[in-house]
Amino acid sequence: MSTSPTTVHTIDHPSRPVWFSEPYLITRDAKDSYLWHCIPSEEPVLHGKLEGKISAHAEHHVVSKNHLLTATKLQKDDQRWDELLVHNLESGSLVDQLSLALSESSESRYEAGFLGVDNRTAAVYKKSDEERRIEVYTISEEGKLTLEEALSEPSHIPDQSRMNIHHSGYPSSTLIRYAPTGLVEAANYTVFPSGVQLTAWSSNPRHTQHETVDFVRVLDAQADRESHLLGHILIPPLNTFVLASYEHALEQPDPQPATILRSFDSDTLSLKWTTTVPQKTSTLHFLPTRNVILAVGLSWSIDADSSGGVAETTIAVIDAASGAVQGTHAVKSPQTKCANLGISVGDASVTPSGDQVIVVFGDGQITVTSIDDFLDNGFKTATNAEGRFITHPFPETSLSTPKNKKEHKELDQGYWAWVNKAFYGDRQVILRAGRGMKEPTGFAVVSWK
Repeated sequence: MSTSPTTVHTIDHPSRPVWFSEPYLITRDAKDSYLWHCIPSEEPVLHGKLEGKISAHAEHHVVSKNHLLTATKLQKDDQRWDELLVHNLESGSLVDQLSLALSESSESRYEAGFLGVDNRTAAVYKKSDEERRIEVYTISEEGKLTLEEALSEPSHIPDQSRMNIHHSGYPSSTLIRYAPTGLVEAANYTVFPSGVQLTAWSSNPRHTQHETVDFVRVLDAQADRESHLLGHILIPPLNTFVLASYEHALEQPDPQPATILRSFDSDTLSLKWTTTVPQKTSTLHFLPTRNVILAVGLSWSIDADSSGGVAETTIAVIDAASGAVQGTHAVKSPQTKCANLGISVGDASVTPSGDQVIVVFGDGQITVTSIDDFLDNGFKTATNAEGRFITHPFPETSLSTPKNKKEHKELDQGYWAWVNKAFYGDRQVILRAGRGMKEPTGFAVVSWK
């Protein structure tokens, strides 16, 4: 363990963290979203409310040093629509907005949904009786949304593979990348025998393409089988991107989960390699200095005669060029017993700069390991002789202190936890409270030098 957390700030505020992209944190109460500025070892600064109507499950993306793009779903009566909002990062003021609601003067009804962001571009999918298209918007230096181009659906896509809008209002695909030659999207869900569906949209017909890749996992042939896209990451030095797909049988327990990672050429969509990691992956991280991908996810094992199992957070190390799995390392129990964080004993992530691995436990204990130590030794130097993680305890604060007899008993017996979710930055982690109050609000920032 290389670094000791040195500073803790506990913030009393009637909101909870929902999103973090260092140094900007967004918290939310029942009605409003708030913008904070978080620097390690300094107390977080509230910049103000984000202007405009924003739903509880909005997506946020930093698109420049000055601007934040928010994609939110709004609803009135039986109508639901998306809006794109651009905010100033210093004040939270609204700079521009784009409504995807149906215009009353439109001759043709359409459905629309936010597809994703790639650098300073945002993609929106629109579907009507007459056509299906993707509109690409750029965000200017002044924060204004401008239509860059509208891409028509490639003509050779099979009907069962065409993008749609779900009843929830979300498109059935995710934006993978946008380049001058066009846009690549991947289906969020596919059914056996298809494990991945990729489509390239372009104004130049020569650059349009549709590719389908078969299932890898061998599952119960009598069950309905599905592949769920869990994440993706671009690998610029190799001009590739990697997709993480969870192939599983529906309505059946998965005794030992596995995620299929596939690498594709960014231009041709040709498959470069396929590998399997023993986890249900949640996030992917690329470390260009070591040319490896870190896949963070949950692993568990369920016996045939058991209805449950113990979940562990695991980190798999994969060579970005070949797909070879170099190792998988699990988060074990901390030196001081506590309850789980979520469904696993602890949570972990890689810092945005890729120089450290952070592990957080349910009562706020933290372990910090340098990335070089982790890649060379896994978690060996972060654990004691009994195999428990050596941690830095969280101090007694209003968030971490039990509030009643039941919680004090949990603390005495080693089953106390108050952390609901962790948000990771460089040399700091944001902890969201989830226990100890009827409706936990506020947050804690732990940082180190």
